[in-house]
Amino acid sequence: MDDKQLEQIEARAEKTTPGPWERHITDNGIWSKDAYGEVARVGNSFNRLANSDFIAASRTDIPTLCAALREAWADTAAFRAEVSRLKSELATQRDENDRTAGERDACAVNLCGACREVARLKDTATDCDYCDATGCRFEREAALAAQEGGMQHEQT
Repeated sequence: MDDKQLEQIEARAEKTTPGPWERHITDNGIWSKDAYGEVARVGNSFNRLANSDFIAASRTDIPTLCAALREAWADTAAFRAEVSRLKSELATQRDENDRTAGERDACAVNLCGACREVARLKDTATDCDYCDATGCRFEREAALAAQEGGMQHEQT
């Protein structure tokens, strides 16, 4: 349903006799409670009482449903705007994370160069979070990531 269809439904409801309406069991009639008289008559069908109840309730149900639908549409629009804002914020955060990851990786390369010098001087590389006795873990990970098409690195 779109706004035009809803407007048409609301316009039809506005043109009817003011409500609320009520069913009168004795004559199958549906009457306005505000002394406007009979607004509809239901024949002697199998479901006449249910039909009468439905028609009588429709005078207040339809405007209530239309208002609820408009409110739901407004809520949906607000939620969509918030989702859009959050997506934009997430994209900004991802860009920032990518930038800082690049800076971190560049620092790690420099750090590993310093670790090699420490290893040369101390004959060990255990002082570096990126290196162990077998060499530079960052350089091993970088080589592996390059083979896989991307570089991932986590500090231990």
